[in-house]
Amino acid sequence: MTVERQGENVCILRDLSADPVLVAAWIESEEIAGVVEAYPAVETVGVWIESESAFNRLVERVAAFRLGESSREARTHSIPVCLDLGPDLERVLVELALSREALAEALAVPVRCQMLGFSPGFPYLGPIPEPLRGLMRLKTPRVRVEPGSVGLVGDQACIYPSATPGGWNLIGRTPLVIANPSEDRFPIHPGDWIAFRIISEEVFHQMVGEPL
Repeated sequence: MTVERQGENVCILRDLSADPVLVAAWIESEEIAGVVEAYPAVETVGVWIESESAFNRLVERVAAFRLGESSREARTHSIPVCLDLGPDLERVLVELALSREALAEALAVPVRCQMLGFSPGFPYLGPIPEPLRGLMRLKTPRVRVEPGSVGLVGDQACIYPSATPGGWNLIGRTPLVIANPSEDRFPIHPGDWIAFRIISEEVFHQMVGEPL
C-alpha cells in the first residue's frame, strides 16, 4: 500500500492489498495517535489525521500492515422499493432489454455498500448484478431527486437519503428514511449488504417516513 498526502489533515491509501472496508476498519482498530478516522472508498481509503507526526506514524504502521479480524460485522438490509415511482423505469427496461420481473429479480440479489459519499448517508452499492449494468448518467442532471429514490449507473446502484440534485437513472423509490443527520443516524455502513424487495404504491404510502 502507498500513503499519499492530500493536504494538512487528509491522506489517501492507494494500491491496497486488501478490501478498502477491511483496511479502514484495521486502521481504526490500531488506534494510531493523531489518526482521527478512516473512510473506505471503492478502491482507496481516506484518512483524517491531526498532525505531521500522525502522518509519519500512519506510514510506519501501514508498512507493517497485517489484516486481522474486522472490528464491525457487516449487516444485510432489506430495502422496500416501489418501481411505480421510478421516473426512468420504462426507459431503463428498454435500454437494458429487461422485463419488469427480471429487473425485480436482479434487484433482490444482495449488493455490497462500497462507500458513503456525495451527501450524508448516500450509499454507493456495487458491483450490481450483470443484467442491471451499463447505464450512463443522465446528460442533464435533475435539479431535485426525491428522498428514497433508487438509481442505477454503470455497475453501481444508489439510494438518495435526502432531496438533492442528481444524474442517476431512477428506477424506484423506497419509503424508508435511510439516514437522519440531525440524529446522527446512519444505519447503512460500508461493507453492509443491501437487497431490494418490491412493494406496491399503496404499501409505499403506508410506510413513508419509517426509519430503516
